[in-house]
Amino acid sequence: MLFMVEDSVMFPWLLVWQAVALSAMWIVFWHFKSKQRIHFHTTNRPTVFITGCDSGFGKQLALQLSSSPLSLSACGTKCNKEISGLTDCITRELGGQCQVIAGCLTEQGRAQLDALDNPSLHTVQLDVTNEDSVTQARERVEKLLNGEGLWGLVNNAGVASIPGATDWMDKQDIVGCLNVNIIGLMDVTRQFLPLVKKAKGRIVNVSSINGRFAFGNSIYCASKFAVEGFSDSIRRELASWGVHVAVMEPGFFQTSLTNNDGDRIVDSFLHRFNQLQTHNRPLYMAYGSKFAEKNVKVLREHLSKGRLNSNLRLVTNQMEHALFSKMPRTRYACGSDAKFFWIPLSMLPTAVSDWLIGLAMNKSCSPEGDLWAL
Repeated sequence: MLFMVEDSVMFPWLLVWQAVALSAMWIVFWHFKSKQRIHFHTTNRPTVFITGCDSGFGKQLALQLSSSPLSLSACGTKCNKEISGLTDCITRELGGQCQVIAGCLTEQGRAQLDALDNPSLHTVQLDVTNEDSVTQARERVEKLLNGEGLWGLVNNAGVASIPGATDWMDKQDIVGCLNVNIIGLMDVTRQFLPLVKKAKGRIVNVSSINGRFAFGNSIYCASKFAVEGFSDSIRRELASWGVHVAVMEPGFFQTSLTNNDGDRIVDSFLHRFNQLQTHNRPLYMAYGSKFAEKNVKVLREHLSKGRLNSNLRLVTNQMEHALFSKMPRTRYACGSDAKFFWIPLSMLPTAVSDWLIGLAMNKSCSPEGDLWAL
């Protein structure tokens, strides 16, 4: 009888330990497998199309992929210093990792990349908000592919919305941001899908930590939440086609979106707030001038170069993993602030995360004007 009781007690624990052991084995297997890259034949290198290559992550990724494979033994851990978007601690072999087709909005952006005279790097003019422009870019890519499929599509193009409260904005501010960040992204994906399906390739969509935890800029956050939802949906839709979809969630990096040189972003914030004096005087009085003064200090502090991460490779290396790893992840949190602060914050109960954000924002960002003016 005692033996039977002990067996009945031990059996659930054996199941638990088996589950733990299997989980540990899977984690170890996944860790080493994810570090393995897909190998392509040297005469048939994959092709990757990237949007938004005028600057920032898109330009860095285009240069990175069109250069030859990294020599890890030479690179070591000294890859933080950048020269013209590339690191100076890398030894390179002949030939790029893949053929890169870089979509640029401006002629200046194209000219900078074309000036490199890199046979592995091609450029196309692309305005993701213009359907005809996307169609022309797709036709150009099809010609370069010469009947082959497109291995990688990186939807990187994006803009930041004007900083300020939601009721300061007009409809065009909303449309302008959404047109680039989600509608343009969806249109590019829609038009390029047949090429990606043909190669059973990869799609990488650039979201943000604001796509997981919303704060500070409602229009931009809404666009990035839409990127997350769209990516989740097409990931499941395209799984049967052998196409993998990954999402990048960068923290705060030094890019054109966060460039406050000459107080560019601060001036935009003040301009929009001062417009309220003419267009919506009661709203201006409700917020009050002290609100603007406090927010200017917060903006300058958070957009200072000391607060922003300048190592863009923390993002582009993750993009490269999503494109070429044998076991790519679904989501990539990029940057220590995203990994260890914003993403964990997004997992807390809403009441807790709201309270923590409120502690920070209420001290500096609360309206202090005539609240009865409305």
